[in-house]
Amino acid sequence: MSDDEIIALAEEYLKSNALLPDDFFVGKSLGGTYRDDGTPCMKSVGFYREIDGYEVCGRSDIIVEVDSDGIKAIYSIYSDYEFDRDVRCLSYEDVMEIDPLTEGQIVFDATQLKGEVEKVVIQDLKIMYYDSPVNQPELAYIQPVYQFQGLAVDSEGNSTDLYWTIAATKHNSKSKSI
Repeated sequence: MSDDEIIALAEEYLKSNALLPDDFFVGKSLGGTYRDDGTPCMKSVGFYREIDGYEVCGRSDIIVEVDSDGIKAIYSIYSDYEFDRDVRCLSYEDVMEIDPLTEGQIVFDATQLKGEVEKVVIQDLKIMYYDSPVNQPELAYIQPVYQFQGLAVDSEGNSTDLYWTIAATKHNSKSKSI
């Protein structure tokens, strides 16, 4: 089956069994398991959530595995929600007071650097929601977050891609309380 046929099969199966909420959309790429000769023995289709046009990060997804016999497995991890209230998010000034190397979640490939990170260069910002019913079941709300993309740079000028995610609504550092 072609990738388009696999996506259509997965989407139709989820919809016909009321397993695909309206705010989930098919991902941009297919994953899978391949034989030594490169032919697929199983492909997976990911469906990811958006709330009011904002991507949801964390674990808020539905994965459908498809093999030559059809649907093999479905993994569905997300939180149901009802809108509760508008919340005030951190301002630009509040965010600038936060040290990305000590707060929030930062991801970069340290093997690309020769020493400690000397500076962080922010190139882009996404406003997103965070949901993680598996990793953090104690969270009572799907929360707004800021995700910054940029570079981690060492003292020799070596750099690597960086992703830094922080809660957009509260903070425990020197930043002003909201």
